[in-house]
Amino acid sequence: MGIINDEEIKFLEDNRYLYDMITKAGYCRNYTREIYEGLSALHNKYIEKHNFTHWCNDCRIILVKNVYRWYDSLLDKNYNDAMEVFASITNEDAVPVPEKKKRGRKPKSQS
Repeated sequence: MGIINDEEIKFLEDNRYLYDMITKAGYCRNYTREIYEGLSALHNKYIEKHNFTHWCNDCRIILVKNVYRWYDSLLDKNYNDAMEVFASITNEDAVPVPEKKKRGRKPKSQS
């Protein structure tokens, strides 16, 4: 665990729109594999190892939220306080995924 470098800060700032979209709209677009791999590398390097996958929408949202909460707390406080803030984050903060309504058949008419 080292000090965050300028390239990583630029990457986080360039992709902040993902976190803003998730917190305001509850979903995200333009979330490419390269962005996922960059966020995943930051999460593994500075926060902790994880078992998220690129194909799981909930996993991607949790990854973005965790990394940007950690990054925002790092900007506001020192590194030790940032780790305490992250330790208090639970997976219950995940964005709920709405259930997809099944179409089904129309009921038979009673004639």
